[in-house]
Amino acid sequence: MTKKMKGFFTLFLILLINVSFAADLFDFEKEYDSLAQVLPFATGTERVDILCEMAYMLAPWEPQQSQPLVDEALSLADELNYQIGIGKAYQIKGDITYFNNDYIKAMDYYNRAVSIFRETDETFMLAKSLGQISTIYLKTGNTEKSWENIPEIIALYEKSQDLDELSTVYYALGYFHNTFSKDAEEAIRVLKKALKLFLQEKMPGRYIGSYSSSLALAYAMNGQADSASIHYYRALNFYNDSIIAERVLKTEIFF
Repeated sequence: MTKKMKGFFTLFLILLINVSFAADLFDFEKEYDSLAQVLPFATGTERVDILCEMAYMLAPWEPQQSQPLVDEALSLADELNYQIGIGKAYQIKGDITYFNNDYIKAMDYYNRAVSIFRETDETFMLAKSLGQISTIYLKTGNTEKSWENIPEIIALYEKSQDLDELSTVYYALGYFHNTFSKDAEEAIRVLKKALKLFLQEKMPGRYIGSYSSSLALAYAMNGQADSASIHYYRALNFYNDSIIAERVLKTEIFF
């Protein structure tokens, strides 16, 4: 690897490590508190939806606190024969077990959710469940199986016009090609799609910065140093952390 390429890889790691999540945490707490205030007065399917949303938000961080919320949601949804609510509850149960690294049980819950969502018009949650199944396959080394759901996931997000989620799928594909298949040209193709959608949806700059840095890595892997430089420094424009800029200057010795 040339010194210039080493510089690109160093800068790529810096950009990924220093993404700011403070605004996301603030939004999370604000939304969760708002739902918690409404929950005591909610009944029927509305209560199921609120319980599911709260459980979904807690699942990655506090799975033990998420569990009683989703248990109540599933019980109530079953009582109401609220199929979408049942599917949501199974999906969140899948999330909880996934974050506890119990992939076998998580896969079972996600497959239950998929079976239910296929009988409804809920395309967004169906795509999310299929995406988690693909993620489990990828994490457990079954790369070939992880690809099977991708075309349907893309089609579902296109149908529902969930463009931010669609861009995330393209970003994940870019990550896959950057990290696993080492197919730089394909990574460039899908990451350009992801970045275009993210800009179109006017997503937060720190995310666009991450997308740009991933695209820069793909260009660097493909030997296109000038394009890589453009996207690395474009990524920097979307970050406000001065530490990043200082560290980037130190990497210039590689260029």
